[in-house]
Amino acid sequence: MINAVGNVTGVINASQVVNGELNKSIEYVNPVTQEKSIEPTKEVQVVEPDKGYTGLSKVTVEAISDRYDDINNFIDSKIIGGSGNLGKGNWTASVKKLPTMEFDGTNASYMFSGFQGVDIDLSKINTANATNMSYMFNNCSNLQSLNLSSLITTKVQNMSYMFNSASIMTELNFNNFDTSSVTNTGSMFSYFKYPFVLDISNFNTTKINSLYDMFGSIGVSKIILPRFEYLGVSFQSLFSGQGKLEEVECVASDLGSPNSIYSLCNYNSTIKTIPKIDGSNIINSHYAFQYCNNLVNIGGFDNLGQAYDISKPANFNEYELHFGWSRLSRESMLNIINGVYDIKSKGVQPQRLNLYVGSKLTAEEIAVATNKGWTVS
Repeated sequence: MINAVGNVTGVINASQVVNGELNKSIEYVNPVTQEKSIEPTKEVQVVEPDKGYTGLSKVTVEAISDRYDDINNFIDSKIIGGSGNLGKGNWTASVKKLPTMEFDGTNASYMFSGFQGVDIDLSKINTANATNMSYMFNNCSNLQSLNLSSLITTKVQNMSYMFNSASIMTELNFNNFDTSSVTNTGSMFSYFKYPFVLDISNFNTTKINSLYDMFGSIGVSKIILPRFEYLGVSFQSLFSGQGKLEEVECVASDLGSPNSIYSLCNYNSTIKTIPKIDGSNIINSHYAFQYCNNLVNIGGFDNLGQAYDISKPANFNEYELHFGWSRLSRESMLNIINGVYDIKSKGVQPQRLNLYVGSKLTAEEIAVATNKGWTVS
């Protein structure tokens, strides 16, 4: 390459040696070229070398997949306000790579719902103002990578169905999740498939008042939970359904003080271990453990019966604690018997503890509960 450093006139014959006075007017510079690879876009692109390069030696335009699919009204756009056209069925099965996405709105609901690619880059998704993340990763069934570290959840109130029916093959870190504003986590992890321990023990649960089916039919063998602090929250169907859940661990002394454990583990044939639950506010335990035929370990229900209504009849269905088809250990039975409230002294009619005791407990051990007004079988 020849760069002019002064005024040069006349004709330069390229076949001649450049010397003499002309040598003071020009200098030779070694070219520094660059290879670039770009992705195709709908707009015309001007491809230029980066700073420090004198030119381009090669430009590669990546191929467009045969299964490429446009996403209506959502290519390289910035969404302000609500979710607009984000998600909502736009991610057809043929979309394997997301377009450039920027977001700083309040409604992130359905943002990636149905996306079938293997990676989601959240680095340009500003969720600082988001209040709704329901269905955000719903049915993302092929994810190999998902880094949640940049996801801001400080103002989020609704996380229902957030990971419903998603399948994620990379270990998730929820340490940055601020759930102090969240009120609804219903079905958040229902049908969620994940080959690791699901640890959400750092979740702030003080405002969460809706937990229905949060882990229903979950495809995870072990979950680690915080205490659900909202007083009187319902645990209805919290672990119900056919999934792979075997062990529930709680980092606190008990899982919380719900008003209902109706259908808590109903039809969950894989669950084996459940932590202690504060029973002082429970007024409905019907079908809590129906068909839990592998349940062995349970921490008990401290003060179960304390909230019972004295006007209800004996053996009231909603007060029945039934462990049919379970295989409770002796220790688990004792945890329950020793923890129940003295409903007799309160004036409540006798209620049933169907533990299927068999020969696991002595008459004296059973009497601990019967002396408190419970019928034990």
